[in-house]
Amino acid sequence: MAKDIGKVVVRTSNRTTISAPNFQTKANVAITDIQGANVTFRRNGDALIYDATRGEFVSSPLTNASIELDEIRGGRF
Repeated sequence: MAKDIGKVVVRTSNRTTISAPNFQTKANVAITDIQGANVTFRRNGDALIYDATRGEFVSSPLTNASIELDEIRGGRF
């Protein structure tokens, strides 16, 4: 006689994975290698900030006028 010790629930995933057959990893990628990131006029202390008008990330200093932050949570980076 079998004893009921619990139950198992099997769920299927709705995830889809798409990969390119010719994808290759690249070691030591520079910021200048990333499409859509313009760092032509970078300076010490700049951050990459998305500019919707230009449609790209641009190197820009962080100032109160250039970024709106509601909350910053720390962590390990």
